[in-house]
Amino acid sequence: MLFIPYCTNASDCDFSQKLKLSSLMRMCEEISIKDTIRLHMGKEKTLDKGILWVISRMSFSIVEMPKYDSFFHLFTFPLKRQHCFFPRYYKIKNIYSKTIVEGEALWVLIDKDKRTIVDPVKNKILIKSYPFTKDLNVSLAYPVKDCEKVFSYKVKASDLDLNNHMTNTRYGDLLIDLLPSAFYKDKNLKSFSISFFRELNEGESIDIHYSHRDSYLFARGVVNDVKAFEAYLEFKVTN
Repeated sequence: MLFIPYCTNASDCDFSQKLKLSSLMRMCEEISIKDTIRLHMGKEKTLDKGILWVISRMSFSIVEMPKYDSFFHLFTFPLKRQHCFFPRYYKIKNIYSKTIVEGEALWVLIDKDKRTIVDPVKNKILIKSYPFTKDLNVSLAYPVKDCEKVFSYKVKASDLDLNNHMTNTRYGDLLIDLLPSAFYKDKNLKSFSISFFRELNEGESIDIHYSHRDSYLFARGVVNDVKAFEAYLEFKVTN
C-alpha cells in the first residue's frame, strides 16, 4: 500500500473550483508509478528495457471531488494479477478520513516497438497483491448506448506522453468538453468509466460519437471505423 498527501492546486481544478477528472486520472497514474518503484519494479525493469505500462480500463465512483486548496490522501493498492493484466485500486480520503473517491484501473505491459502485450512472468515483472476492503461500489463497465452526435479531434504533439501516444488524462478533458459549462453548474460527477481499445497517435483524427441522456453521457471514439475507446459519465444534481 502507498498513500500520498495532496493539496489541490489551482491548476488541478476546473471553473467550479473542484478537482478535474483529468487531474484525478493524472494523480492516479503518478501514484501508480511511485508504487511500482517502491515495489522494485521501476523503469529499470520496464521502460529502460523497452516495456511500457499502459491502462486498458479506468473507473471511478465519486462521492465528491476534492475542492481547491483542500487536503486529502490518495491511496493505492495492487490487486492480484490476472494473466497479463495488473488491476490496481485507488481511494481518496478527506481530512476526516472519509472515503470520497474510489477507483480501479487495469494496467498491462506492452512492447515499446511492437506495441503488443508483454508476458510479465517471462520478463520477471511481478507485483505482489495487497489485501484490502473496498469502501464504495466501483462500476467497472457500463453499456454505451447509441451515440447520436459527433465531435472530431486531431491528436497534437502536446497530447503525447512518454509512451508516445495520446495520454490517458487528455481523454478526461475531451469528454468533459463534449458538454457546455452550463450543464455542470448544478451537477457533480458521480461515476466514470473508460475502456481503451487502441492507441491514438500524433496526427490521427478521432471521431467521438456521443449522446447525453438524463444524468448520463455516453461516448465512443472511432478512428477509421475502428473503435478506440468507450466511456460513460454519470452525474448527480447538487442541492
